[in-house]
Amino acid sequence: MVAPFAPVASVASRVDYQVMLQVRLGSRRLPRKALLPLGGAVSEADLAFRPCVLDWVLYHLRQSRRVQRFVLLCPYGDVSTLAPYAERHGFELFGGPEQDVLERFCCALQSYPARYCFRATGDNPLAHGSLSDFMVAQLERRFRDAPDLYRIEGLPYGFAVELFRSAALLRLRQPEPGWMLESEDREHVTRFLYRRPQDFALRHDSLSELLGPDFAGLASLRLTLDTAQDYQFLQQLFVRSQQRGILPSAPNWGTAEPSVSAGGPGFACFPDLLPALRDIAISLGKIPESPE
Repeated sequence: MVAPFAPVASVASRVDYQVMLQVRLGSRRLPRKALLPLGGAVSEADLAFRPCVLDWVLYHLRQSRRVQRFVLLCPYGDVSTLAPYAERHGFELFGGPEQDVLERFCCALQSYPARYCFRATGDNPLAHGSLSDFMVAQLERRFRDAPDLYRIEGLPYGFAVELFRSAALLRLRQPEPGWMLESEDREHVTRFLYRRPQDFALRHDSLSELLGPDFAGLASLRLTLDTAQDYQFLQQLFVRSQQRGILPSAPNWGTAEPSVSAGGPGFACFPDLLPALRDIAISLGKIPESPE
């Protein structure tokens, strides 16, 4: 379903948790990086389907039991190109402004209201829905004050997602006296919340404090896609992960049916996925064996 600034009449039902994934094809450093092929070669029977970065982004975010809706937010001009990907993986599709990403989010929240949203980006093909479930469990178990923003520190760069309260973000459409939104606040959606801790309830946890010392040092692992060097590493990482059964091969999930189980049968999910990825990164010489 495509909803470019959908009218009030088409507003979807309100949910507790939804994913809001921002994607654009106009990257300057690595143009159309979301559509680059990623992972091992498919079998001859499946040559019509070759997974790309965006396929993996959508697939991994769908590995959640607690998120009730998934929305892909893109610029107006990318809607027609991205529509088949959204349909394949069970995402709603919303078109909005390209440069003012904050406004894109706020308008999407009018069509797809939710109490809390996970913000994810299209250049992080390993951001995982099982992490979203873990964060929901922490939020509901430990924070009774309905924080405006929650994140876990110490995760690999490109693995994390942010959880924000929709009402907090919508406050930015009508700034209060003394609030001065900069252009970077509109490009980086939650930046203003971090800049105004006196006005917003910010909560964070440390990964190693939550899960133990075995999960320390993972922040040195880079899993995002921004440069050609990132792409080369991710390609190697995905191929080896598929060979070891950590990630599925494309023929197992390249269908129009949305993913339904956290991690899928036999495949790694959070938190077990992180040590497995770290071991492969060490074998590839990407990070030292004993990161500081």
